[in-house]
Amino acid sequence: MAQFQLFIHDCPDDQAEALVDALMVTDPALHVDWEGPFVERGSLNIGTPYTARNTYLNASIDVAAELIEAAPGARFTVWTDPDEGELGSLVRYTPELGRHDAECDATGNGVYTEREILAALRTGGPAVGAQAVLALVGTAWTETLTGGTTERVITYTIKD
Repeated sequence: MAQFQLFIHDCPDDQAEALVDALMVTDPALHVDWEGPFVERGSLNIGTPYTARNTYLNASIDVAAELIEAAPGARFTVWTDPDEGELGSLVRYTPELGRHDAECDATGNGVYTEREILAALRTGGPAVGAQAVLALVGTAWTETLTGGTTERVITYTIKD
């Protein structure tokens, strides 16, 4: 079983309830940080990881799809660690850039094959090839999501 980590970098307050509801549906056993409480309706943690120690290999792909549908204004990074000889899966999302998917290592760093990099480099001249490699590895997502997150908790009244 693989480990799972989700970092919400930001979320519009009016989409927090929908995002938490999506988390509850996709994996109700998520914790706030590794040893914290289970995810509960009524609050959304920004900048604190949501985690699970035992989930399936590509859980991050499924969770990302649900989060994007439920809270398209959110910004997040989610990955599932490698397991059973397979690389993990990484998804980064911002409303401006959309979704970036990659295979990853246990720390959520993208892993790219020589074939993928060479194919990107061959897309045009040196400048075009360099831009294609930057797109492949998700540089725009890294730059957008790194460093700007302030830990906070969005609380909301549960609407049933």
